[in-house]
Amino acid sequence: MKSKFKNITPTAEPVRRLILCVIMTLAITVSGNAQTDLKQEIDSLFAAGEFEQVELIMLRLGNEQGELTDAEFASMKTTAGFAMIMLDRETDARQYFREALAIDPNLTLDPVMISPKFRVVFDDVKAALQSVQAEPEKKIYRGARPSSHILNLILPGAGQLREGNLRGTVYLAAQAATLYLLIDQLDKTSDSRAFYLAQTERSAMARAYDDYNNDYKTAWKYGLLSGAVYFASQIDLACFHQPLAGEEHGLSFFLLPAKDRLVFQVNW
Repeated sequence: MKSKFKNITPTAEPVRRLILCVIMTLAITVSGNAQTDLKQEIDSLFAAGEFEQVELIMLRLGNEQGELTDAEFASMKTTAGFAMIMLDRETDARQYFREALAIDPNLTLDPVMISPKFRVVFDDVKAALQSVQAEPEKKIYRGARPSSHILNLILPGAGQLREGNLRGTVYLAAQAATLYLLIDQLDKTSDSRAFYLAQTERSAMARAYDDYNNDYKTAWKYGLLSGAVYFASQIDLACFHQPLAGEEHGLSFFLLPAKDRLVFQVNW
């Protein structure tokens, strides 16, 4: 009588996968333990006064953090910095401290457990890095181009507009308005003067002179106002500056107000 069940033979593929997973898990565990042991070895070597060996391990390790956490790797760099101080190599110690702070910017030293000999150098490096980070980025400025200054001398406000400064519209409008008032007032002054010269009676002559004199003074006011707008436009353009964009270049100059002086800067 034949069996109703087929022979069942286990396949090799699932077994191989299981073995591979076990091997990988063991490798990762061993690697992590080795990294932890490396940190402990550096601490032990430093405590034993083997400062050259500490440096040798760090040189072999380089910047390969591996399975080490940021805190562990930064601690190893810091310990290497201590070793360099003990070897009277402060420059190398500073470099290790900089690398440690690059990994963990908030790294601090325990003022009770760590010798001041180490903390002075470490704190100096940390303060220097923080001052560099806090320093604002210096911008390069350019002033108005010479062609804009020439254009502005001919037509106040046009130079600002050429540089993209919308204040130019204000100067254009103000200059046009004051010039219109000036020209109109000059016509009135001319007419009042002619009328004054045409008078023969003393009383009429006195009244005509007063009108002419008032028109003359008003024309001077409009003239001074127009001149003020003109010179304000030139000064404004001379002080105009903006951040240099990309590879933009060319001759430009501007006045830059400082704390106690006015700086004339030329860019090329």
